[in-house]
Amino acid sequence: MSFQNICAPAPVVSVVNNTVTALSTDVAKLFSKLHKDVLRSIRSLIEQAPSLNERNFALVEVKDAKGENRPAYRMDRKGFVLLAMGFTGEVALKFNLWNPGSCQAL
Repeated sequence: MSFQNICAPAPVVSVVNNTVTALSTDVAKLFSKLHKDVLRSIRSLIEQAPSLNERNFALVEVKDAKGENRPAYRMDRKGFVLLAMGFTGEVALKFNLWNPGSCQAL
């Protein structure tokens, strides 16, 4: 893997109430994590800093492949960065090494 001109990986985003947000399901896909593990990481962050709960991580429901409602979190940029900084793996490493000035597309 080359680390020159690394652009940070980005999840699918939506604008909700004039705020760019991402769903925990999309973050799980981006980082090749199981969604249940991403949920556990988010809950751990909220336990450590309860002020993050509604400000940066909003509990929502999403439909799974069977059409059943499942818990997920909608997070803002700060929530995404806090979560991603704790991940490991190739995509997480690229994110952690990312230099915003080196990526014109962002």
